[in-house]
Amino acid sequence: MRKDEYNWLDDPFDEEKQAQEMQRAQSSRNIGCLVGALAVIIIVVVICVFGCMAVGAFVF
Repeated sequence: MRKDEYNWLDDPFDEEKQAQEMQRAQSSRNIGCLVGALAVIIIVVVICVFGCMAVGAFVF
């Protein structure tokens, strides 16, 4: 197969395929943002709890 032949199975101008890839990329980015935000919230809560325990203000 020559390089200049058109590959209709992997059409670079397929709008439906591009839309699916864009949706997949956006959903993975959204999941990444949610995981990052959740990690930041957990870190802040852990720092606050251990900080209060070190000062003696937090009692179980």
